[in-house]
Amino acid sequence: MRLSVDEMRLQPELPFFLPMPEQAPARAIAQGLLQSPECDWTLPEWGWRPGYSARMLERRFEEQCTMSFGRWRQMARLLAGLLKLAGGAGVLNAALSCGYQSPSAFTKSFRDLFGCAPASYFQAHDG
Repeated sequence: MRLSVDEMRLQPELPFFLPMPEQAPARAIAQGLLQSPECDWTLPEWGWRPGYSARMLERRFEEQCTMSFGRWRQMARLLAGLLKLAGGAGVLNAALSCGYQSPSAFTKSFRDLFGCAPASYFQAHDG
């Protein structure tokens, strides 16, 4: 058992894990972004409706997800884009559908997270 735990600790962290906030209002925001990754509302815009401050929402994301809201949204968008690509969409369609203004911005972020260009991701990872 200890050997298994030690082996798991040595494995590289995969970029596919997106922690979900467990409590409102951060959870509601996260669910909204997962449903509409192209939404470009800022934290003040998300917080306006329930009356929360942007700073309080940012703290909730950091506490519950161990990352900033901006980083969480970026990862959510890239994972949504990856799903589009897996479904056969082109880079332009994947980029625009998940909130990027251009394919080049999507490609840059995608490469930073996954280590290769979107167009070659599935070739690089054996389909």
